[in-house]
Amino acid sequence: MPLPPILRDRNLIHAPPDLILTGRNPEAKYPAHRIILMCISPYFQKLFQYSCNPEKETIILDENGLPKTLDCIRLDIDKPMTLTSILQYAYYGYVHLDFDFIQDLIVAADMYNIYGLIKESTFFLKSCLNPTNCIGIHLFASSYNCFDLEKFSRTFILGNFETIYRESDEFLDLTSKSSLLEIYKTHFLYVSDELSVWNSLIKWIDFDVSQRIDHFEELAGYLRFGLMEEYSLIYHVLSHPYVTNNTKIKTMIQEVLSTRRVLESCEKPAAIFLSETIKRQLAPRYPKDMIFVFGGRALDVEFVSPESVVEAYDHRAERWRQVNLEDPSGPRDHHQICVIGRQLFILGGHHGPFNVFNSCRKLDLTTRKWNEISPMREKRAFHTSAIIGNHIYVIGGYNGARRTDSVERYDIIQNQWTSCAPMNERRSGAGAAVLNGKIYVVGGFRDQNYLNTGEVYDPVTNQWSTIPSMTKPRSSPAVVAFNDKLHVIGGLTSNGLLSSGEKYDPIENKWEKMENEMLEKKCCSAAVVLDDKILIIGGWDGVGGLRTVELWCDRTKRWLLGTKLIRRRTGCAACVVQDVPNVENFAWSARDNIVQERVLNALGLNSLETTEFTHNDGDEQLNDFNQLQRANFSRAAPNDFDDIMDIDPN
Repeated sequence: MPLPPILRDRNLIHAPPDLILTGRNPEAKYPAHRIILMCISPYFQKLFQYSCNPEKETIILDENGLPKTLDCIRLDIDKPMTLTSILQYAYYGYVHLDFDFIQDLIVAADMYNIYGLIKESTFFLKSCLNPTNCIGIHLFASSYNCFDLEKFSRTFILGNFETIYRESDEFLDLTSKSSLLEIYKTHFLYVSDELSVWNSLIKWIDFDVSQRIDHFEELAGYLRFGLMEEYSLIYHVLSHPYVTNNTKIKTMIQEVLSTRRVLESCEKPAAIFLSETIKRQLAPRYPKDMIFVFGGRALDVEFVSPESVVEAYDHRAERWRQVNLEDPSGPRDHHQICVIGRQLFILGGHHGPFNVFNSCRKLDLTTRKWNEISPMREKRAFHTSAIIGNHIYVIGGYNGARRTDSVERYDIIQNQWTSCAPMNERRSGAGAAVLNGKIYVVGGFRDQNYLNTGEVYDPVTNQWSTIPSMTKPRSSPAVVAFNDKLHVIGGLTSNGLLSSGEKYDPIENKWEKMENEMLEKKCCSAAVVLDDKILIIGGWDGVGGLRTVELWCDRTKRWLLGTKLIRRRTGCAACVVQDVPNVENFAWSARDNIVQERVLNALGLNSLETTEFTHNDGDEQLNDFNQLQRANFSRAAPNDFDDIMDIDPN
């Protein structure tokens, strides 16, 4: 049933007002209509339904020019601007909001159950949220049961805590320890270094030592001292006067240090005692960014189908987790994945040599919904891709008949593909990365030749130009931009698989060899950069897909073994998503059990395989282990790799 005109368009009201509204200031009087106020709030519905003992006020002349007495309703509103905004919302359906009076408006809207105005106002406050006002907004939202705003501001505080405690006066003005307790004890607090949490506590106490020093012991008990670097823990924390004067905290930190050293030792301990406090101190917090791996197959042979399993990597817990994000249209391999915001774009790929796709899919990580987007103009597998702004570029690849030099650009706003200038060479199995707003493409395979050439694309001029060739030809290498250089790692040549890497400096316009080689030779791996490390995920070792993950630490110039994938994967695609929404749905959930698992591993009582990152970069025994692993993994690939990948070499 259609709404009557008075509800569809409140501007159509031409009847004289039948009510006067006023606030605490009796001089400010506003004519209004009962029916309009009843439309925006159940409070006014009940008010006008039952006797409200209104005052009488002569306010207007009727159609005969005689004085007319109207009911006058006095609301408990102090500022005239607040009452004006309520009436503006009632009659026009929108309101001009200002940060200076927004809190008074929400208080009034909450008092008189004007839910639509509360929604508009909280949306406005979300848009105004920044590190200097977020604590005040969160406390306000908590006081007035603005649950959506409260959750949103809390997430903002936990995700930007390091900036907040350094820049916000509101942080220093916090008088309740309960607010800090809620921040310190949650797994959702994101900091790059746990030492920042310690520094925030010291800064807060130092601001008013006489009133806050008594809270030190309780608050410090919820810090994660077990996540700090040993140097910082010994020289910044244990030596601090607040700790040296507090026996309980000092003893707890020493226990944490002792337990962590035992867990990191290569020797099997006789026993380890874990109190609940120590478990909490060593439990990792949730990550802010995560790695997702899609597609790929266990073997690169025609009769093996791609995997539909999607895995997410929690780098804080050092665990892979299978997540329910499978594409309902089916899996694919040797495809590409690009991330813009929280949108994941799956581009091309194939399901066997005669089923190459030009279809593209989009996953919204917030809603977990898949949608088809415009298909590429050309079918592509073994192609590469890059992102510049709101545009995705797909480059080269195999179209089901031949290798191609074509390039396409996708506009995520227009949902449209357009052709770009082709490369100088046809390439499949090349790698690409973006440096300084330009796309660098290197390596690949063409006409039974493994390529060492490279070229760079300028999106402004729509032109390709050559760059110096690599020292070795590489097909299907892992390629990333890292520390302002193009890193090309692994790959396949006519002589077999490679474990070496090289990097290109666009400023110097030259290549140099990476300082160390990977622990195993491989190609067709996925590669991402997370924090200060390169991760090489899965790949092909000449026999089948790999579960192994290797990490390059630029500080130590070494490769380390990371936590293995759940499934073997070659030809998979991986991406890093920042500020993952509802991260608990993708991260390792049993965080408090991680410490217990490490204890069982140390005691040799855990039968489950839990390969973890190694943090002790100076351990000589690790060098011996890496050499042993390298010997075990040195399996040469056959020279007919492209035939095995079901690709016509022409």
